[in-house]
Amino acid sequence: LFSLIFSVLFSSGLYAQNDYLTINGLVKDSKSQEKIAYATISVSGTGIGTVTNSDGEFILKVSKSLESEYFEISHISYITLKFRIGDATGAQHTFLME
Repeated sequence: LFSLIFSVLFSSGLYAQNDYLTINGLVKDSKSQEKIAYATISVSGTGIGTVTNSDGEFILKVSKSLESEYFEISHISYITLKFRIGDATGAQHTFLME
């Protein structure tokens, strides 16, 4: 009985992980190559978002069922950037801000 419950819980956890796309990024200044801390990353038209840490890194998980195709990176000192969610999943991407 324990193994059956464990199997159900474990497989549902794996299924839930597959329901999301993960964007793993690093935000840098395009000229100086300095990491940009506390930039805002948000999915257009939703309340989903995060901010970069002090090293300019972020992880954003987006539900595959979400209808939005784009996410934005913004910071008060830079031009807001817009990217396709599907193009930014997988390995860590570096995003350069101007």
